[in-house]
Amino acid sequence: MLVHWVITGLVLLAAGAPAARGGDQVKESPYYPLAVGTTWVYRVGDKKTTMRVAGHEKVNGVPCALIETVRDGRILAREHVAAADDGIYRHAANGEEVRPPLRFLKLPPNKGDTWAVNSKVGGVNVKGTFTIGEEDVTVPAGRYQVVTARSVDSLIGDNKVPLTYFFAVGVGVVKQTAKFAGKDFVLELEKMEKPRTYPIADSRPRSSRCSHF
Repeated sequence: MLVHWVITGLVLLAAGAPAARGGDQVKESPYYPLAVGTTWVYRVGDKKTTMRVAGHEKVNGVPCALIETVRDGRILAREHVAAADDGIYRHAANGEEVRPPLRFLKLPPNKGDTWAVNSKVGGVNVKGTFTIGEEDVTVPAGRYQVVTARSVDSLIGDNKVPLTYFFAVGVGVVKQTAKFAGKDFVLELEKMEKPRTYPIADSRPRSSRCSHF
C-alpha cells in the first residue's frame, strides 16, 4: 500500500477529514486541470491506472478537487487537491488530513526555485526539499515540454523516497518517478480526457450554426 501511495502522489499524501460539498468554486491551474470529469490514464509497469476528478468538495473550508484513483473498476485511493496562487497543494487523502497542506508544485514554476515541505499525514511525517526544473519528456501519450518538481531528500516516515513530478501545461502530471526500498517506480500518461462542454444559450437550428473543421 505504501508503494501505491508513493507513486500516485507523494505517497497519496493526505486526505481530508469529512468534506462539505458545494460552496466556492475550485481554482483552476494550467499545470493541474481540476474540472469535474477530467480523467488521466496512466501506465504503471504492466498495469493501467485511472485518476479522475470525481467532484468538488471543501476540506477545512478550502474548495478542492476530489481525485479518485481507480484500477480494475475498484477505487484504490481518494485525495483532495487544490490550486492556489503560489502552488498546487494536497489537502487530504484516504480520510487523513495533511497538516499543513503539502505543496507539490510551486507557482509560478521558475527554474531553480526551491521550497521545503514538512507535513504530517495520519501520524506519518513527510519532509523534504523540492526544486523546479525543465525538461522534454516522451510518454505513451506523446512528447511534452514540462516543468519538474524534484526532491532527492524526501522522507516519508523513516523511509527515504526520492521522487519527481513532471507537469505539462493543459494536461497536468504526465509522468512521476519514485524510488522506494531500492526499487524504481514509474508512472506515465497514456491518455488524458477533458470534460465535454456544451453551448447553453444557442437555440438556433443546427443547420444555421458554424461548422468547425
